[in-house]
Amino acid sequence: MKKFFTLAAIAFAAIAMVSCDKDPQKGNEDEQNGPAQRKVLLALPSRIDADGNMTSGRQFRYDEAGVLVGIDEVWTNDDGSLGTWNLDIERSGNTLKLIDKANDNKVEYEWVVNEKGYVVKNGDYTYEYDSEDHLVKVIEDWGEGPQVVSICTWENGNMTSWTKENELENEETGERYARVKRQTYKEELNVGGIFTVFTEKSSLKKWMFEAGFFGKASKNLVATDKWDDNEKGAEFEYRTDDDDYVVAEVKYYGGELDDETYYIWQPAK
Repeated sequence: MKKFFTLAAIAFAAIAMVSCDKDPQKGNEDEQNGPAQRKVLLALPSRIDADGNMTSGRQFRYDEAGVLVGIDEVWTNDDGSLGTWNLDIERSGNTLKLIDKANDNKVEYEWVVNEKGYVVKNGDYTYEYDSEDHLVKVIEDWGEGPQVVSICTWENGNMTSWTKENELENEETGERYARVKRQTYKEELNVGGIFTVFTEKSSLKKWMFEAGFFGKASKNLVATDKWDDNEKGAEFEYRTDDDDYVVAEVKYYGGELDDETYYIWQPAK
C-alpha cells in the first residue's frame, strides 16, 4: 500500500483549515506571479471516514523532479478492507501508457499524446485542442468515417458549453441535433486548475482531466452547469486553503445538496 493511510491526517487537516470568503480576484494569484505557494494535486478522495481516512479515491505519484509517474486507486470492499490498484506511467516518444505492473505489466490505457503531453488519440477517439491548450473537439471513428461527437466552446479562458452531438431528435422533421450543457463562472480564479466540469463523451473520467492528460482547465471556478433541455441544473460552492487551492467542491442540484468532491494538495517541487 502506498501512503493511503498517511493521507488521512492531511485530508482531515486540509478540509478543516479552509476559507470560503476570500476576495475574488485578490487571492494569492495574479497574472504575473501566480499563487504564493505552487502546489500539485496529491489525491482525489471520493470518500473520507469520520477519522479522516481516505476510504476511496485516487492518489497521484510524482518523482523527485515533480513529474507525474503513477496513479493509484483505493476503495473499500464489502468486508471493510481496502483494495488498491496501482498504475505506473510510461512515456516513450508520443506514446503514454498506464501499466499495472502487479498484473504482468498489463497495459490498462495506451494513448497518443502531442508535444505538450495532451492526449490526441485514444482508441477510436481523437481529440483537438485550441492554441491555449483547451480541449475543443472530440471525434469518433468506428470504421464508418470520423464523426464529431462533442464540441467544447471557450470564452475568456473558460469553457462555456460542451455538447453531445446528434443526441436529440426533432419530432417533426426527424433531424438530429446536439444536446448542449452550459456553464457560468464565479469571479474567483481556479488557482489549482481543477476540472469541475468537462465533456463526458468517449468515456473520459474526472481523474484523467485532473491528471493533466486532456488539456487545461477553465480560468475561473464554475458557478453553474445546466443542460439546455432541463429545467434543473447544478450550482457549485467551494472551500479553499490559505493559498486559494480548492479542497472541497460542493455540488447542489435543483437547490438540494447532491455531492462533494475533495482535493488534497502538496507543494510543487
